Amino acid sequence: MREYDVSFPSASVHFVEGGQGFPVLLLHGTGPGVSVVGNFRPVLEALRQRYHVFGMDWIGFGASGRLAAPPFFDMALWERQVRFALARMPGDRVGILAHSLAAAVALRVAATERRVAKLLTTGAMGAHFPANERTQATWTFPSSREALRATLQGLVYDPSLITEDFVANRFENLQRGDYRAHFSSMFAGPPQAYVDAAVVPEAALAAVDADVLMMHGRDDIAFPASTTTTLARKVPAADVWMVSRCSHSIAVEYPDKVLAAAQVLFR
Repeated sequence: MREYDVSFPSASVHFVEGGQGFPVLLLHGTGPGVSVVGNFRPVLEALRQRYHVFGMDWIGFGASGRLAAPPFFDMALWERQVRFALARMPGDRVGILAHSLAAAVALRVAATERRVAKLLTTGAMGAHFPANERTQATWTFPSSREALRATLQGLVYDPSLITEDFVANRFENLQRGDYRAHFSSMFAGPPQAYVDAAVVPEAALAAVDADVLMMHGRDDIAFPASTTTTLARKVPAADVWMVSRCSHSIAVEYPDKVLAAAQVLFR
C-alpha cells in the first residue's frame, strides 16, 4: 500500500492505495484515534490482494487535515469528501466498504452516484436509535490509556481482542498535536444529536441502486443491530448478515467473515 495526500477545498485528504482489480473505497468510523488503516488493519492486506483498494481518512481524523474552525462534525463535508474520492477512482463500477457513521455517508452518496454498484457496511449508523452510555463513550476523548482500553473493549464482544499493541497504536494517534481539543469539540454536544444527524432520509435509501450487504454484530450495544435492520428494509437490494457473539468492531472481531462478505459482493 502506498500513502499520499491530496489537496481538498477544506483540508488535505490522506489516502492509502494498493492492489489491482475491482476498485473498492474503504471508509472508517469515528472513534478516538481511528484511521482507515487502524480500522481495517486485520483485512487490509487480504483486500489488497483481491481488489484495487483506496482507503481514505476522514477530514479531522487520522492523517487527513482538519478544519480551521468548527463545526468539526460535518456530514455534508464528509459526503463531499466521498464524492471527491470516487472521482479519483477508475472504472464505471466501484464498491464501498463503510463502517459505522461512514455507512450513513456512503448510503447518501450511493443514492445519486450510479457508479457505486456495491456497498458493504459494518455496524452501520443511519437510522434513529436512542444513544446510550456506550455510544457516549465512543465519542469521548479518553483521559488515559486505561480509559481508551475500556472504550475499545466496549466495542468488541471478546475483550481479549484489544491487545496492548492495539491500544498503543490508538493512544499514539491521540497524542498528536491538538487532537484532544479537536476531537472533544467535534463531539461536544449530546450523543443523541450526532445519532440524529446521521439519519439517512427514506427517499435517499429508496434511491440506492447498488447491491448492498449490511453486516452487524448481534451484541452491539453502542450502535444496536436494529439500526441495520431498519435501514435494510428501506433499501431496494439490501441483504443483512447478523453476526453472533459480535459487537461493533466486526473487522477486528471476525475478519474472515468480512472478507467472505467482500468476496460475495465485490465481483
